[in-house]
Amino acid sequence: MAAIDYMGMKTLVTAGDVISATMTNSNTDETLIKEEVIKIAELAHIREPLGADFYDYLKTENNETTPCWDSAGACTLECVIDTESSYKVLVDNYLKPALCWFVKFEVLNDMQYNSGSSGVVSNVPEFSDPVNPKILNAYKQDVYRKAKVLLDTMISFLNDPDNDGCFGHYKNGGDDLCINKSNVVTKNHGMIIY
Repeated sequence: MAAIDYMGMKTLVTAGDVISATMTNSNTDETLIKEEVIKIAELAHIREPLGADFYDYLKTENNETTPCWDSAGACTLECVIDTESSYKVLVDNYLKPALCWFVKFEVLNDMQYNSGSSGVVSNVPEFSDPVNPKILNAYKQDVYRKAKVLLDTMISFLNDPDNDGCFGHYKNGGDDLCINKSNVVTKNHGMIIY
């Protein structure tokens, strides 16, 4: 079996989803949120806690020629028999909100700074001033905390005994050293904590 080409697949959320779910200013330019950044957020923050098999399943379903997401981006999962409503609830109420906040976390530096032929420079719009690095860091930490709360809530939803059997590809957690059932080792914001 060939490896799954994650970078060639459609993302689980769009730039518009991220803006409507997380940005204070709904007029935020969608072009600031590149598709590659959304893919990075999926791989860095969502794939591991869901486990490779379940993430692969969701990505594959999202990229089927008969999609399980409608044109507005809502999960329909019509191709999943007997668990349609469970998957719709999972994707629409848990996965997408968490992923949107992780995308915002990943894109904040690019929104604050611009890289080009002049190097890295601050974005200075006509009617606002960029915050200093200390305030930006505090803001990013708050955005990450919100994303992590939503991710933890999603994992709790998946692990809830009432949902046993609803998500056949989910194996009760990731398959990585840092995401394990014993909670001896955890990963928090890129740091491994023992």
